[in-house]
Amino acid sequence: MTRRTLFILAAGSLVLFTLAGWFIMHFVGPVSLPQAFKYGDSLPLQVLLGLMVGILIGTLGWLLINRPYLSSTKEFFVEIIGQWKLNWAEILFVSCCAGIGEEILFRGAVQPLIGIGWTSLLFVVLHGYINPFNPSMTVYGIFMVLAVAGMGWVAFHRGLVSAIVAHTVIDVILLYLLSRAYNTGHNLPSD
Repeated sequence: MTRRTLFILAAGSLVLFTLAGWFIMHFVGPVSLPQAFKYGDSLPLQVLLGLMVGILIGTLGWLLINRPYLSSTKEFFVEIIGQWKLNWAEILFVSCCAGIGEEILFRGAVQPLIGIGWTSLLFVVLHGYINPFNPSMTVYGIFMVLAVAGMGWVAFHRGLVSAIVAHTVIDVILLYLLSRAYNTGHNLPSD
């Protein structure tokens, strides 16, 4: 995938997932998109909580992916992400697009209909992290199901913005560290 394709997919996910989320919420869901953004804690508290949850999950994900058993999974992600040679602005752009679009769709629209557990599993399966032919990736996928369920819980109890911020921060951390691992020949310390 080229850098241009990556940016088109990122922007497309922001627009298309947001529209799909709006459509589901408007015609099927128990709340509308504007109502989903009004629900929960104050905006500053949601942002702070999202930052904390995102840093925690991003750090745990990085520590996990650096375990020897997951070396093939780390190499897979390093090769894919490293080839794009993303700078900070690009990492932030891609992360914000995914964080906003995917959370509006999955946490805002789908989760109220099928629940936190099923939404988390669906999210991770669609990302390709559960693979019966790749046990290493599946271990990472199981971690992601739990992490995404945690974000679902936070969204349900604290507000959608907290999940958007957490998702964005997780992506920023992992995209940065995986890019850095590629640029340094994969020789980053494991913890």
